[in-house]
Amino acid sequence: AVPPIDRETFFNTVKSMKRPKETQASMEELLKSFRDMMPKYLLELILGYNLMFYGPGSKWTALNEFAKLCARSGHVFVANGFLQEFSLKSFFTKVDESLDISSPPLESPQVEAHCRRLCILQSKPSAKRIIFILHNIDVIGRRCST
Repeated sequence: AVPPIDRETFFNTVKSMKRPKETQASMEELLKSFRDMMPKYLLELILGYNLMFYGPGSKWTALNEFAKLCARSGHVFVANGFLQEFSLKSFFTKVDESLDISSPPLESPQVEAHCRRLCILQSKPSAKRIIFILHNIDVIGRRCST
């Protein structure tokens, strides 16, 4: 088995990679297409839909740009699930801390309790929208209990 890499090694490796010109041009065209669609994607989020982007290749750059656009419409939290040290439990604890949420009290320390509390808070008409950008959910799913 290949051991997971740490955050710094991952980002340094990605930044140092050289791509063929054709690949780079294709990636730039895909990113441009994604940028053109961002307002539509944001509208879909505002209307209550969830979005999932999948397929070969990294969507990290595009989704982080999208997160910046979303920040105009609410609180945005980005989860880098590909990192070895990532856990949903600590992610939601940090969300609670960032939003200064302590009420209603959690019924348990589990991820589901954090989600239920966020749903209760989001159901209030005055609530500011909360948007999550989750990178690499297949890895997150395997570590859901931590």
